[in-house]
Amino acid sequence: MLGAVYDIANYLTTPPMAAPTGGFYSSEDADSLLKPEDSEKREGAFYVWTRKELRSILGDRDASILSKFYNVHENGNVDAENDAHNELTNQNVLAISSTPEALAQDFGLGTKEVIAILETARQKLLDYRNTNRPRPALDDKIVVAWNGLAIGALARASSMLQTIDAEKAQTYLDAAISAVNFIKTELFDAKKGTLKRVYRQGPGDAPAFADDYAFLIKGLIDLYEATFDDTYLQFADTLQSECDTIVIPLTPL
Repeated sequence: MLGAVYDIANYLTTPPMAAPTGGFYSSEDADSLLKPEDSEKREGAFYVWTRKELRSILGDRDASILSKFYNVHENGNVDAENDAHNELTNQNVLAISSTPEALAQDFGLGTKEVIAILETARQKLLDYRNTNRPRPALDDKIVVAWNGLAIGALARASSMLQTIDAEKAQTYLDAAISAVNFIKTELFDAKKGTLKRVYRQGPGDAPAFADDYAFLIKGLIDLYEATFDDTYLQFADTLQSECDTIVIPLTPL
């Protein structure tokens, strides 16, 4: 579980998802070119692997360990019913299906040695992917609602990691604060107390929706709880006052 926290938080706070000026971009495309010379994009091409690729990059032993950890099969692990266009034939989506302790027993190794092998193998695959595969196209909109969710998640992750990984805790907290500062500078009208919904090469015209206010307010509360900085509560209160005017109250039955 902790590994998943790191993976998601690291993805959010590094390029391409982290905007250099603060905030987080929307998404990456699901399909991309498998190789630079290809002409047609394929679903999941940037992220999936064949067993043959793992052996070539990692060597037989480490590929076997990684394959068992991530449920990698020779003929792929994607069911045909989930691959309507046959784009994932022999491909594997990496999904944890074992533990270092179980692998240590299976391969006659120490648990710490298995963990080191997995970490080294992951880095080798990451380096190979970033060097040899074209990155999927980026949706570079900064949407307030989605940033509010990210701000809250990173603030909570920072609080959780404070006593076990202070460096990462600070990195995630800094990213959340940077996103708030960006939104406050670029998408917030301090005189009116209102937000714009989207930023892309400048603020968009659309006013923020109720979910933009709600998710950003929740993120600000999470950030306050991580820092005890009253300015985040004050900003949340300002946004709540505006949100109350645009949400239609439910009529009691």
